[in-house]
Amino acid sequence: MIKKFGNNSSKKKLVLIHGGPGMDSSYFFPFLTPLGEHFEVITYDQTRGSNIKMTDLMTQLENIISSLSDSEVYLLGR
Repeated sequence: MIKKFGNNSSKKKLVLIHGGPGMDSSYFFPFLTPLGEHFEVITYDQTRGSNIKMTDLMTQLENIISSLSDSEVYLLGR
């Protein structure tokens, strides 16, 4: 699931990559709210499951970044 919030008219996009298998991005929301004044913040929940490979996760991220080709993209990971 992809969620977007913040300054959606900004050409600066901040993509959050959350940590750990089985986690989602919700624990970051309180800290990201101030960044929404300067960026459109994009979060997504990585595919879960025991058979997920790193290449699958990279493909997900590449697809999101590719969809933002007309923007400055920043990554924030934990």
